[in-house]
Order: sequence, then structure tokens, then C-alpha cells
Amino acid sequence: MSVDESSTLLEGPSFLAGVFGPSVYKDVCASFDEVNWDDLIRREKTITQDDIKHLENCESKDLEVVLQSEDDGRKLVAVLQKIMGLTLDNEKPLYYSLNRLRKIIEHSPEKYSKLFLAHDGATIDHMYLMRVIRGAKNKSKEVASILLAVLYVNLNQGAESTPLISWACDMLAGGSGSSPEVGIAVNALSVCLRNEACREVFVKHGGVPLINKILRMQGGDSANAQLLYGLCFCLWSLSLTDEGKYNTEFAECGAVSTLVSQVAASQTEKVVRMALATLRNLSRGAINSFNEEMIACGLFKTLEKMKVRKWSDPDLMADSEELMAMLQRNYRDLTTLEAYTQEVKSGRLSWGGVHTERFWRENARATEADDFFLIRNLIGLLESDDKDVVAIACYDLGEFVRFYPTGKQILKHLNAKNKIMELVEDENAEVRKQALICISKIMVNKWEFVR
Repeated sequence: MSVDESSTLLEGPSFLAGVFGPSVYKDVCASFDEVNWDDLIRREKTITQDDIKHLENCESKDLEVVLQSEDDGRKLVAVLQKIMGLTLDNEKPLYYSLNRLRKIIEHSPEKYSKLFLAHDGATIDHMYLMRVIRGAKNKSKEVASILLAVLYVNLNQGAESTPLISWACDMLAGGSGSSPEVGIAVNALSVCLRNEACREVFVKHGGVPLINKILRMQGGDSANAQLLYGLCFCLWSLSLTDEGKYNTEFAECGAVSTLVSQVAASQTEKVVRMALATLRNLSRGAINSFNEEMIACGLFKTLEKMKVRKWSDPDLMADSEELMAMLQRNYRDLTTLEAYTQEVKSGRLSWGGVHTERFWRENARATEADDFFLIRNLIGLLESDDKDVVAIACYDLGEFVRFYPTGKQILKHLNAKNKIMELVEDENAEVRKQALICISKIMVNKWEFVR
């Protein structure tokens, strides 16, 4: 799918059926008759009899008929948003307003998004929807966040999306795949990131490594298939730019290795398809090392294994064949040290042939290159969110000390010893074990006594 094609995705009911499925709004519904309007008027001075009368008049007509009058449509939206500005504890009026606004957008997002503006050419007033997103219960947050995302995209006001995207990034930074707020944020981002101005805001807020972090935490867990798909979709949206505009952000956070892991581990076809589509886009980009990194992460072999499985999605098969051809043109057997370097650069360490005594005996001196670039990167990985990565980094640093003549002094100079000492008390058993062994190697001279 091209960049131009992606810009039309919010037109028509098929898109909205995806983001506004029954699972999203079924618990956020209330009819006009379920709301005690007289009580609301008594308690809330900002709501008038005229407001309620307009709502009642609109209820008596087909919604499409109401929306044919731009003045009536704008007034309806204004009253519904005013109701959202009331106390969030009064759920019936809030549910009624959210559900009515959803139905307006569902009729035709490209036609009726403008009704949310005070006048043509005005800027979106996000105050009411953001109030719900920040303070209401999760089921209301989800509807409100998708509504606001649709408006930013259809009104081409992505440059104004900072409030929503900042909130979404906060949810990603503080959550995991199991927290409902992360899923809500990802759903909203999957809409927002179809707009280039929204993508720019998201990247400025450090969004790419946040998406990558959450995706990496999930593994290939099929129980979280919808979240995995949404996360991959966000990365795919960011990979769409023809000039590889955000490739640097992909490279710095190790997103390629995370996507390759999804292709290899996920049991859900749509997740594999979206991860492959993102990798395909990146393989066309300006950073040629992406192809080498894909090979180093085992994508070439994974694609070969995928040939024996029957896939129902033609896009998946097409992307797989294109990637295979691309990697074959770039393929060469990486040396053991090259493979290790690519793995460390990716930030995605996994136990295997390059994390062994033999590797370090043969390659310890090669780590001198670029002012001990590999060792500095390993030390940085001691702060990774992935406990396996931290444990392996401890192991490798310990082996570096064993086989490099002045390894102890170098780690001390780079302040690695203190960081490893702290990990001896880590909550993860494997990290504690590898940190303790590493410290032993730093402190003991006679290696035959270290096991």
C-alpha cells in the first residue's frame, strides 16, 4: 500500500466498522429516554431547556435528515459536547453524548467531521473529548479517543494532535500489554498515524521506541493478537514515507529485530502480515544496513521456513516473496563477529552461538574497535527492559573480562562494575545469577576456580 492510498483509509463505513466495532461501544450506550434531563438542567446551569429541546427534535427525525442542515448538525454536536463537559460521574448523559457523536461520524466521517468545528476553517476544540479521555472510565476513553483521532485525520489537523498523542505516549511509557490503557492508546494511534502531521508529532514525543518496547514485551502471545496487530500497524504507518523519513528512529530503538521476532513467533496471520509489510517498507529505505540486520536476525531463514505453511492472505505471500528476493540480492554469510555486532546494535540479545566462551576467546581483542563500541553498547543494555537481554549482557561482559587483558580496568573506567553490582539484587533470578558470575570474574584472577 502506498502513502497516497493510506491517506484515504478514513473514508467510508468499512474503516469505521474496524475501529468502532461493537466491542468498543456496546457498553457506552444510552438512549435519550434513559437520561433524566429535568434533573440535569436543575443541577447543571450550563444546560438549558433550549438545548434539550434541540436534542429532542433531532431524536424525532432520522439522523441523516438532521445532518443535511449544517446549522442543525453543528448545534447538535455543540450541545452533545457541552454535556461531556459536565461531571463524568453522571454516566447516562455522557454515554448518550458519546454514542450520538459516534453515530454522526459513522454516517460519513469525510462529510460530517466539519460539524465539530465552530465554523469552517476553525481549529478543533479538543477540550471536551480530552476531558473524557483523561478522566472518564476506560470504556468512555476508548470511544472519545477514537473520535478525536478520526477528527484530526479527516479535518487534516494533525498538527493540532499534541494533546491526544501526548496522552497516548504517557500510556505507552507507563504501561505494559496487560494494561487496558495501552490498548486504548494503540487503537487511537492506529487512526492518528495515518496522517503525516500526526506522525511527526508522535515521533517528536519519542513514540517509535515506546511502540517497540510494548511490542517486544508481548513476544508472539496469540492471546494479545489484536494488540500485536495494532502495534505492528503503528510501525507500518510510520514506515510508509517513501524517503524513509523515520528510519533513524527505527534503527536507534532496534525495531527491526522486534518485527523479525514477530514474524518468527506470532501464530496470528494478520500480525505476521503487518510485521512483514513494515519490514518490506524498511528494506526499500535509505539505511541499507536494515537488510543486513534482517539477515543477522534470522529473517532470511524464517522466510524460507514460511514457504511450507499455507497462508490465506495474498498480501502476506507477496510481501514474503518481495522480501526474500530483496534479501537474496543482499545476502552474504556474516562472520561471527559481524553477526554479534548486528545483534548488539539491535539491542535484542538472545542466547546462542555468539554468547559462548569460544566466541570471546576468539574475538575479545576485536572489541577494541571504535573505542570499544561493542562494550559500551553492552553496558547500555544493562538498563534494558528485557531481562533476558540484561542477563546476556552480564554474561558477555564477564567473558570480556576473562579474555581481554585489561578488561577489568576498562569496565571500571566505563562505570560498568557499579551497574552490575546493582543487578546482583535484581528481582529476576537469571539476571541475579549472571550478574553475580560477572562480578566474580571481575574480582577473581584464577579462572579455573570460576564456574
